[in-house]
Amino acid sequence: MNLSPKKLILTSVSILIFLIFSGKLWAVVPTKSKNTGKIKFLNQSVDFGKVAQGQVLNYRFHFKNAGEGPLRILGIHATCGCTAIESEFDKPYPKGEHGYIDINFDTSAFVGITHKAVTVMTNEKLSPNRTLSLKANIVADYLVNKPVLDFGNISTGTDKSEDIIISPVSKFPLEISKVSYDQSRYEVSYEKSKENWNLKVTLKKQEKIGFLKDKILIHTNSKSLPQFKLVVRAFVEGPINTKPEYIEFGAVGKNKISKRLIKLNSVSDFSIKEGSANLHLNGLEVKDPKDIISWKASKVSRNGQEIELTLQNLSKDSGSVHGSFTFVTDDPVQKEIFIDFYAFFL
Repeated sequence: MNLSPKKLILTSVSILIFLIFSGKLWAVVPTKSKNTGKIKFLNQSVDFGKVAQGQVLNYRFHFKNAGEGPLRILGIHATCGCTAIESEFDKPYPKGEHGYIDINFDTSAFVGITHKAVTVMTNEKLSPNRTLSLKANIVADYLVNKPVLDFGNISTGTDKSEDIIISPVSKFPLEISKVSYDQSRYEVSYEKSKENWNLKVTLKKQEKIGFLKDKILIHTNSKSLPQFKLVVRAFVEGPINTKPEYIEFGAVGKNKISKRLIKLNSVSDFSIKEGSANLHLNGLEVKDPKDIISWKASKVSRNGQEIELTLQNLSKDSGSVHGSFTFVTDDPVQKEIFIDFYAFFL
């Protein structure tokens, strides 16, 4: 089948978008040096076998510079539950020198056969990225039917309740001794019904507007996971409606920019007075993010505002980017607006 140049370009772009957002990101990073390093791992995968839920699994991946020039680790991106530690980012590894990357995998939030991936980005000319894979069969003493308790969107001045069922696995004699939580924010009751435990969690009326991120600790008699962290999420709506509620900038190449628009509407007149951002690259805080991310607000109607966010990849490192914006308004009820953002630097 022959494709026209236009269709061929569209097809190539579609494939690139698929690879980026499926987590299988492969990008060629230009380099000025003719002779660059070549990373060669002793092995790129590890199978931990059967492990108890709650264990933190550790593994050290050893590598060698098998290239002619210096090798540099530009960034490491780990999927949820994993953390990667490489002590010296951008350190030059000469030809033949060895190094390692330590991976930690917290199994507390996972059950069953689980696969995790870690992407290592280097200055290698032809194939700069390597994927390290981890596998484990995580065995639990009990299962929580809602490990993430998402209340969704709620209005200020209202409360909302959710029911949770905790079930033992393989006749484990599950007992819950107590539940720890912020009593000013929740009401929690729990009781045993045959083998299962039933919890009722009520989110009380909230005054603070924006994303609510919290956890409730469930204390059990399990030796492998004595405390289960029940993640709680909600978005408390105020008079100012924000769309979207968080921003995904996507994948941003070196010295490239990505722009997104936030639309704000309210029942009354309001203005944006000031804004500030915090930004993390590969889990490390960027002290002065002003050159990387900026904003510009404009009034489109009496009750409407638009904020244009611009993210520019000026970093020498590649990897995952996350952070949040805080905007101060003159609205008497909703004095602050919080916007989370995510991106990936190529």
